[in-house]
Amino acid sequence: MTFKKSGNVSKALVIKEVGNENDKVRMDKRAVNQKRLMAMKRALRCGYGCGCCGDGYGERLRNWWQPIADMSVRRADATSGVVCGRLIVVGGENNDNQDGLSSGEMYDPRTNRWQPIADMSVKREGATSGVVCGRLVVVGGDGETDFLKSGEMYDPRTNRWQPIADMSVKRFVPTSGVVCGRLVVVGGSNDDNPNGLKSGEMYDPRTNRWQPIADMSVRRCGATSEVICGRLVVVGGFGESGAYLSSGEMYY
Repeated sequence: MTFKKSGNVSKALVIKEVGNENDKVRMDKRAVNQKRLMAMKRALRCGYGCGCCGDGYGERLRNWWQPIADMSVRRADATSGVVCGRLIVVGGENNDNQDGLSSGEMYDPRTNRWQPIADMSVKREGATSGVVCGRLVVVGGDGETDFLKSGEMYDPRTNRWQPIADMSVKRFVPTSGVVCGRLVVVGGSNDDNPNGLKSGEMYDPRTNRWQPIADMSVRRCGATSEVICGRLVVVGGFGESGAYLSSGEMYY
């Protein structure tokens, strides 16, 4: 087939140009939609939409540490959690408050600033915590006069703490993780079990109730834990004889 060269451009070339432009528009729309989808996934992961989480984040790591602003007070054996893209740190102890701290503060990485939050109802050192339904749940620890089995929940929207149901036993330096929207707390020690606890329990914020879970294989006090693929992995701590542990176990 041949075309006359009359006019500016042949009809065939015009159709081809229009087709390419449409294809380009479609490709641009796909790219925009893909970016929006990735942004939504990141927002769902971090709950803040700050773009700090998600696929490819590891590629941005520079393998170096950067100092941030100091907290208002020194804290050892504090506990923490990330709510709405901000780090909340509560409790602990220092030289001036060896019986524990009830205060807390919140760090915003966008401004590199800390701001105070409402005090907890009691002083807590060696407590554990987890973020459930956008709220920080803090349980256990050592109070002014005794180990604690009480807990409380912080809502950053209202800057208020509210009490939650007590655990079945007092727990000092337990460890925890949030699995399927429930806070799982395991191990720790108390006056009746100074060499550590095997037991654990799970808190459901919808019912405000604790239920027991299967015991760990060994007693663990001062262990650490994290949730991986919906399972709580607990490692280390010290055990029944007071010996430090290198072992670990996974709860599911």
